[in-house]
Amino acid sequence: MSGIKKHTFGGEVVYGIPIETVKTPYPLQGRTTLAVKAPHIAKQWYHKKNCGYTPEDFSFGSSINAWWRCHQGPDHIWRQRINVRVSADCACPFCTGNKVSVTNSLATLFPEIAKQWHRTQNTLKPNQVTAHSSLSIVWHCPNDKKHTWKATVGDRTSQGTNCPECAWEQRRISIRKTLSDKKNKLMRISRKKSKAPGPLDYSVQHTIH
Repeated sequence: MSGIKKHTFGGEVVYGIPIETVKTPYPLQGRTTLAVKAPHIAKQWYHKKNCGYTPEDFSFGSSINAWWRCHQGPDHIWRQRINVRVSADCACPFCTGNKVSVTNSLATLFPEIAKQWHRTQNTLKPNQVTAHSSLSIVWHCPNDKKHTWKATVGDRTSQGTNCPECAWEQRRISIRKTLSDKKNKLMRISRKKSKAPGPLDYSVQHTIH
């Protein structure tokens, strides 16, 4: 973001000009307004936090950092420069999974996996990461709290990975069962062969008859 002025406003870094600092909108002088150029974006203009200004007050190329609201979630509220939204046709960052929300968090979408979140070895909480985050997290096994491991949130939710120690133990059990089944099968074959009559047995039986 070289060349873009940044301000510290309300404890956060804001790129462009915070709408809260605008005294009077820059004269449009024939420039196309946001409302005309991108009505679908203008619909997300968050009037409650935009200091009484409207999409008709700014051009679509304005560097004013305004507030936006998407109605797909109660907390889908964010701030972004007008020109960035229009030039890149930026969608709601919560709907696209770029920001965490009550609608896309791990806690909301995968509550059973969220229960395995290690409470003391992670700085964040399950409601602070998206369900498909690439963040690597420490987990604890629901079957044995001594089993802990690291895996990304996305791997757990998209690939269904579980406790590797339990998975390996299940694999060992499966291998032992397979070997045992093979051994039992060979023993049954061996017993059948040992009971089968040989040439001498047929000769004896024929003599007796």
